[in-house]
Amino acid sequence: MLHLGQTLEWLGEYARAEAYLQEGLRLARQAGCLERTSATLHALGEVVRRQGINQQATALHHEALGLARQIDHQEHMCDSLAALGRLAWERGEYALAQEYLQAGLTLARRIDQLETMEWVLATLGLASFEQGDYATGDVYFQEALMLVEQLGLPARRCHLTMNFGVSYLERGDYANAELYLLEGLALARQLGYEDMICAALINLISLLGRRGEYERAATYFEEARERALKMKDRWFISELSRFLGEIYLAQHQYAQANAVLQEGLKYTSEVAQTKRMLKVRAQSQFDLACIALAQGKIVEARHLGKLSLAFLEESGHYWSARVRQWLEQLPPEG
Repeated sequence: MLHLGQTLEWLGEYARAEAYLQEGLRLARQAGCLERTSATLHALGEVVRRQGINQQATALHHEALGLARQIDHQEHMCDSLAALGRLAWERGEYALAQEYLQAGLTLARRIDQLETMEWVLATLGLASFEQGDYATGDVYFQEALMLVEQLGLPARRCHLTMNFGVSYLERGDYANAELYLLEGLALARQLGYEDMICAALINLISLLGRRGEYERAATYFEEARERALKMKDRWFISELSRFLGEIYLAQHQYAQANAVLQEGLKYTSEVAQTKRMLKVRAQSQFDLACIALAQGKIVEARHLGKLSLAFLEESGHYWSARVRQWLEQLPPEG
């Protein structure tokens, strides 16, 4: 049940994966096998996390960690610490995330659990990138990449390649971004890695939209939308809506942009408000503020801009400087 559930997660079939893992958890509890119960709780927590349900995932990983400590299973302890760190980061609780991730990294180094070490390093890199600290993020990612090459982990190489692409995209280095994103997409297709295929397509749409290559962006859109809906991944759907809205906005198609962005906002409201969902919401609110400004609705533009800035500043997101400058340059009301 455990391995079947993990395979279905890989394929992006989260509902089926969760069903098999719940049954596996029931059997493990019934047998009184604490090691298998801990491992299944961890796997179930990851499936739930991928569906954007942070609170439930956190509870599952806490229980997994407690059982792992009870039987002194250091590998499972390491995995649970890493997962709890990732979840804390997704909520924007950076201090707590660092506490869990550094504890997991220390334990992974001590017991030579290289796969978890790589996963933690990659998460630390992502956290650094999101706060605009690309130099530190690159250091974490380079060490993670060395481990991936040492271990021969194609799925993790795909993941790291994708994240390098996203980091270059956010730095405005579109040539390197495209290079890494296309490589990540090719690897993901080769592996049948549904989650990464969708992520690559969505980020390529963002890249092409920023470069004004709208027709090329459209060639990726339908496949990305179909895959995101099939997986029922609300974060992917909301991100896709945001990027499409930004493409419409760049072409001054304000009605279409507004409709798409509003649709995406619905998905950010339907799940527990994790940091990454709130980030999409804040970025979409800024896009809506830009639409309002273009239509001469200064009061509405300022209101939406301030809503966006409040979260971005609180979370330390690098977009906050951009939104603050935009607000400062707004014309006076009336």
